[in-house]
Amino acid sequence: MAIISGINDVLLNTPTFHDEEFQPGLINFFYGKNGTGKSTAALKLSEPGNGVQWDTDTPPGTEIRLFNAAYIERNVHSYGSIPGVYALSEENVVIHRQIDETEKRKAELEMQRDTLHRETERLCVELEAGKESCARAVWRATVDCRKRYPEVFAEYAGDVEKLSDSIRETEPVQADADMIAHAYETGFHLKPYQNTFFELIPYGIFPKAELLDIPVISRTDSALRVFFDTLGSFDWAKLGHERYSHAAGGRCPYCSQALPDGFEQMFADLQDVKYVKQMQELTAFSEKYEAACSQVQAVVNRNTANPFRTTGKLQYPLLAEALLGQMEKNRILIRRKLEHPGEEVSIDDLNQYVERLNREAEALNTVISRHMSSYNDVPSAKKKAEKLIWQQMAWDCREILALDEESRKTTKRKISDLRIREGTLLDEIRAQEKKIHSLRAQTVNTRQAMETINRTLENCGFYGFRLRERQDEPNTYVLTRGDGEPAADLSEGERKFIAFLYFYHTVTGALSSDGRHVPQVVVIDDPVCSMDSEVMSFAATLVRDLIIRCREDRKVSENGTCPCVIQMFCFTHNPVFFRMISDFCIPDAESCFFYEIRKNKNNESTIFRCLKEKNGVCGGYENRSPVSDVYQDWWRQYRDTQDPLELLNVSRQILSNYFILTCHYSGSSMTKTLLEENRAMFADRDELNIASSLTALLDMGADRVFESMYFDVSAVDTERIRFVVKKIFDIMNQGQHYQFMMRDMENMC
Repeated sequence: MAIISGINDVLLNTPTFHDEEFQPGLINFFYGKNGTGKSTAALKLSEPGNGVQWDTDTPPGTEIRLFNAAYIERNVHSYGSIPGVYALSEENVVIHRQIDETEKRKAELEMQRDTLHRETERLCVELEAGKESCARAVWRATVDCRKRYPEVFAEYAGDVEKLSDSIRETEPVQADADMIAHAYETGFHLKPYQNTFFELIPYGIFPKAELLDIPVISRTDSALRVFFDTLGSFDWAKLGHERYSHAAGGRCPYCSQALPDGFEQMFADLQDVKYVKQMQELTAFSEKYEAACSQVQAVVNRNTANPFRTTGKLQYPLLAEALLGQMEKNRILIRRKLEHPGEEVSIDDLNQYVERLNREAEALNTVISRHMSSYNDVPSAKKKAEKLIWQQMAWDCREILALDEESRKTTKRKISDLRIREGTLLDEIRAQEKKIHSLRAQTVNTRQAMETINRTLENCGFYGFRLRERQDEPNTYVLTRGDGEPAADLSEGERKFIAFLYFYHTVTGALSSDGRHVPQVVVIDDPVCSMDSEVMSFAATLVRDLIIRCREDRKVSENGTCPCVIQMFCFTHNPVFFRMISDFCIPDAESCFFYEIRKNKNNESTIFRCLKEKNGVCGGYENRSPVSDVYQDWWRQYRDTQDPLELLNVSRQILSNYFILTCHYSGSSMTKTLLEENRAMFADRDELNIASSLTALLDMGADRVFESMYFDVSAVDTERIRFVVKKIFDIMNQGQHYQFMMRDMENMC
């Protein structure tokens, strides 16, 4: 598939263009005021050579179609007749009879094809109805399964056809119900469990008790010790000394008498070395036992707080409670031994409790391991459950689906046969169309042109005149008014519109002798002059149709057929028409080019490509329309002109439009604000005169007329005028709008 090319370079040398060169694209829009050289450029494009360079890939036989004033003169004469349409030769009559016979045969074939097409549509409706009926049957057959396993069908709630389509795509396999239930429970109901395993208490954590069942008694023989032993109160005295001597202040804590000198040494001598050592061992044993109890208590607390839930866990708290209870009893006995070391104390061995508790913890850890192993297999179990459930449903619905599939195959076979017959008829219809095109290519397509133009006139609301065949001269057509008389007094807009309709018809209907489209480069020069807005809108629609044909069918087909339009050039001075035909092409900067033609004071015309930088990080350029609204045109003129009088007039238009029409200021209030309340803001008499002249037209209803409205500005610098205009916007607190419009003009360049 090759891309069609056309004109790729244009160099203009005319009285108004001097070495003006541009490289056109697929679609080219030119905007310029009257007198800038648009018609000259359009005419030069249609002339062979003469600075117009063609691409080497341009299809052979490419024609240039130019619509301009000369075309209208050649094709619309005094009676409005169009050459080749209103008069037919004898040869054309014979050809048209052949065309009529071919069109009759074509109509018969189209009727046959329509009949087949209606039957095809009926079968398609029947096919769809059968599918819906089968889907409802499948829905009913699977209701129990869907209720039993709701999570599998959450996305199918109420969607009968979606469920049926999914079952159609599933292999039917009968599955074991218990297997499905187990996989479903594992995949959809097994809850995630974040845990630590139960901790074990170290075996032998409690120290051995070696002195608890042995009386720990001091054996010293001093008189004072004998006294204490006789009373059996040495342990009592020792305990009191340990607890209160540091705060007694040298007195006995019991009778408050002063203690004799050397009492501390005397009391220390009452205790023998073996006794002291045994007491130290008892104290150390007590501390180790307390540490072991704290460690055991911490492990039990953490284990009982474990969130894992199972019936087996009910034994662990009972065993832990027994261990902790006996542990507390032992602690009480040990404390008693420390207070009364001479007594014999016996504590229970807790290792058996620890062993039983650890066995229970290990059993729970085994259960936890199995649970975590099952949970890790949840995704595969879920997939397995879904697969088994869908296969079982497909098995349950196999007979329903088999009957429906057989019915669908039969209907589809009928539809296929009908479409083959439709295709054969379509080939015959196209052969007749090709024959008709071949016949029409031998003469001017007058009847089709008349019918097409009449339909177009009616669509445009032109009921006052139409083309009709003359009764006294067969195959001759004239343009008539509503009263049937020849339309000899066409207005300029009517003549231009009729000519453009014919131009459009000749472009879209241009065929070669073998029925292929003739490749054409279309050049349109101001087709809407003197047309009213409604007709101009329809003319724009026709131009857009040509643009769309050119844009969407740019490639040579496999059999070598080209589109009817391979490139377009559109010239106009009408901004409304320009926007009608071009706005939808602005985003396509690759194939649609926008130009503006300007003429300077030296009567030299220049063609500018209208581009602007893209917004965003990607950069590059995009199309910019040279046509804006009138208010923007005034600002552009305000920015560019160097003529003081022109600048003064356009400034008045801007001030009147913005402040009076848009902001709803009154002329008198503006004059008072500027020339009375802020008179000092103007530096000198010249600035005040400029401001007075600019605002004079805003206050024409006032009792006075400013003489400065008529002062000579030819000697005033244009930048001074712009400075005063900006100052007026600033005084009226509208400086932001002034800055915005000036930036907007810069962005449009």
